[in-house]
Amino acid sequence: MLDARYLDGREQSRPLRRLPGRTLGLVGFGGSARAMARRAAGFGLRVLTTRRDMSAVDLEAQSLGVQMVPLNQLLAESDFVSLHLPLNDATRHLFDRETLSKMRPGSILINTARGAIVDEDALAEMLEVGHLIGAGLDTFDVVDVHHPHPMRPTHRLFQMENVVFTPHVAAFSVDSSRDVGYGSVANLNAVLSGRWPNPDRIVNPQVEPCHQLS
Repeated sequence: MLDARYLDGREQSRPLRRLPGRTLGLVGFGGSARAMARRAAGFGLRVLTTRRDMSAVDLEAQSLGVQMVPLNQLLAESDFVSLHLPLNDATRHLFDRETLSKMRPGSILINTARGAIVDEDALAEMLEVGHLIGAGLDTFDVVDVHHPHPMRPTHRLFQMENVVFTPHVAAFSVDSSRDVGYGSVANLNAVLSGRWPNPDRIVNPQVEPCHQLS
């Protein structure tokens, strides 16, 4: 006889909403956000984004139908808010209680960037009071998922049924490990040969070397 836990699929599905016509907000518009925007287009999502330099023309955003808007507008209109930012002094706890409270009631926060961008105590509070209906967390501030001897997490976020956790290991595949190895050797060979690496392998293209390479 099947356990009752396996018979409530219909009830579990009732709160789900269709993706077409919903709004996805991307905070930051670097490489990972662009990749997400391309995928979102296939699901019929309306995509908003915001970034530090709002005045720069972005042809890829235009081609994907991504609309550049101020952060407060993105928060107010998005059903899903996905973070694509580096962690620095300006972004640490950027999503605190005040920012989270500006998100659309009933929306979902997704963080695959850096854990400390989000104030996790404030996030737990927003989930507890129902202002947000869920969160998807791939990075954490209070938990080191790569610690050699990780402790069982005790933060109350980990007790919530409306939070989905992943361990920030999407890049650790056979293919990506091979690409990192071959790419590193190719970069080293290019530099030692007096050439630039391929443009897609240069992290800081604005940095000029002391001796210009050919």
